[in-house]
Amino acid sequence: MIRHNGFTLVELLAAMAAGSLLLVGLGAATASLTREARQTVVEKDGAKVANAAAVLEKLIGSLQPGQANVSTIHIQESSLTGDIDPPAALGPVGPLHMALKVQDERDGAVLMLTFTPVEYDVTLPPAVLAPIKVAGGFQSIRFDTPGQAKTAYRSADGPITIAFAARNDETRILAFRPKVTTGGDCRFDPISLACR
Repeated sequence: MIRHNGFTLVELLAAMAAGSLLLVGLGAATASLTREARQTVVEKDGAKVANAAAVLEKLIGSLQPGQANVSTIHIQESSLTGDIDPPAALGPVGPLHMALKVQDERDGAVLMLTFTPVEYDVTLPPAVLAPIKVAGGFQSIRFDTPGQAKTAYRSADGPITIAFAARNDETRILAFRPKVTTGGDCRFDPISLACR
């Protein structure tokens, strides 16, 4: 082996290959950071709404109608409350009272989710009772329904809508319907948009 300035030719080639791989890795990391920095506020807000939509669809879809045609679903501009069946992971704890409330924080409007047991003799883990941030960083978040009575929700009121207004005045609206009507006599079919 020929030594050139104390290194063999193989050692120099290995060092050059390692340096090239290091430069490629740094270039990819820089490109990723640049791409993320270029992502517009609109795209970030859209991603936040899309992430929240899956959670909200399951929650609102599982709202229960109540007894004797009296709704347990209550909608106001800044809150949505109602009773839902508990997630299977909690076991047989009975229905839970769900509250989605809009709170103003330093970084904008935040949609918070809380659970409380409907029955007083039920004990839930502290993690279940802690508030959960569903979405945040918006100029405003509003709940609405076309037949808004500002009190109890009825199936005839139409879909429950949630409007997420971004800081650039772009508004994204999500619409949901509880699967069980407030009379409890039928289930809403999302394909035919009828009660069956």
